[in-house]
Amino acid sequence: MAQLNFNAAEIDTTSRDAIPSGTYEAVVTESEMKATKNGLGMGINLTFEILSDGPAKGRKVFVWINYENQRAEAQRIGREELASLCKA
Repeated sequence: MAQLNFNAAEIDTTSRDAIPSGTYEAVVTESEMKATKNGLGMGINLTFEILSDGPAKGRKVFVWINYENQRAEAQRIGREELASLCKA
């Protein structure tokens, strides 16, 4: 087993709690078009950073959107999610 000079008790992990439900102002800080695991479709990886004041400020949210998918339903849902983001 690897020997690490690390004490988990000394690290504040409260910032990893789930972000409370609500409406937040956020900005997309990264985006990447990527092939699906099976290579037969494409998706968009998005990284958002929360801008709203409060305990979630600065937190990042990672989202995968199906853009092209063999399953019509998955592709439809992905396109709806993308359209909603564009209209926000």
